Amino acid sequence: AGYDPIVFDPFAGPPTFYTIPTAPQVAICHAAFGRVWAASSIANSQTLYWSNLLDGTTWSGAGTGSLNLHTYMNANERITCIHDFNNHLIVFTQSSILIFENPFDVPVDSSGAAGTAGSMRLKEKIEGVGCLSVVGAVSVGEECFFISKTGLMKMTQVLSDGGSNPIKTIINQVRTGI
Repeated sequence: AGYDPIVFDPFAGPPTFYTIPTAPQVAICHAAFGRVWAASSIANSQTLYWSNLLDGTTWSGAGTGSLNLHTYMNANERITCIHDFNNHLIVFTQSSILIFENPFDVPVDSSGAAGTAGSMRLKEKIEGVGCLSVVGAVSVGEECFFISKTGLMKMTQVLSDGGSNPIKTIINQVRTGI
C-alpha cells in the first residue's frame, strides 16, 4: 500500500518500469477486450476500473472509468479476481461471481460521460461460490477453472446460452498446508 502503480515497458531497451500518475492504485489487473481491467485488494475493493481502449497506460479522461459494484455485492465482499471467459467479463469475489456481458462497450460514451446504448451490463450473479486468489482463474478450451473455498471449480460455456449457474465442482477438497 502507498506505492505508485508500475508498468513494464518492453520497448525501452533493457526492462524499465515507470509510474502512471493517473492510474488507480490496484493489486488486481487483467487485460481483455482491448483494455486493462483493475481493482484494489484493499481500498475501494468493490470498484472495477478500466483503462482507455488499446491504451493500458491511460486511466483518466474519455473512454476510461470505474464502476462501483457495491449494489451487486455484500458489504464485506471484495473483488478477488478479474477474468474473461466466453466473451464475458467475469468479476470474482470470495463468495460470488458477477458475469458481465458486452464488455466491449464500457458504460461511457466518447466524451467520458455515462453511456446507454449497448453498454456493458450484469448478465448474472452466482452466489455461494467465488475465487480466492488474484491468479486463481484460468481458461482452458471452453471451460474456466478457478479455486474457491470449497475446492477446484469449473465454469462451462452454458452461460452463453443464457443458462444459469454453470458451475461444477471438480475437486471438493483443497489443502492449504501439507
